[in-house]
Amino acid sequence: MRRRVAAALGTGAASLYRYVSTRDDLLDLMADQALGAFVPTPDSGDRRAELVADHLQVLRRLRQRPWLIEVVRSRPASGPNGTTTVENTLARMAGHPAPGSRKMEVVGTLFGRIRTYAASERPGGGIVDEDFPAVRIRLVQQAAASGPSWPGCSPNTREWRWSR
Repeated sequence: MRRRVAAALGTGAASLYRYVSTRDDLLDLMADQALGAFVPTPDSGDRRAELVADHLQVLRRLRQRPWLIEVVRSRPASGPNGTTTVENTLARMAGHPAPGSRKMEVVGTLFGRIRTYAASERPGGGIVDEDFPAVRIRLVQQAAASGPSWPGCSPNTREWRWSR
């Protein structure tokens, strides 16, 4: 990864360390840059729908940059862009009566679920196999349609589609 970054900057891999002290510092900068494309969903008045749309956008970002899944798993994206994403999520919950500590737990849970879901799409951490998500979707849809055991799944999986 260092070589690709260095090549994109027109320098050698070792030269990167003139600007950053460690590999972790480099990864922090790369993760923050990758999260910089986040654009909050416009306010619609439906805070839950806005949170879902915002976090689906984060999921798309993780799908586009598979290396980012492992980086944000091992260390929080705490640069300006990562913090903006967290701030946006907290702003969506501004009217909720939960204390700030609980809201931060919600932020961690939402990002953790998105990260875990993105990682589960890549068995073994490899490149996403386009057939894998589609097969998984079909299996869940078939299970949901097979009987009354999963009343919540059936209506919610009918229109479920894989999108990058």
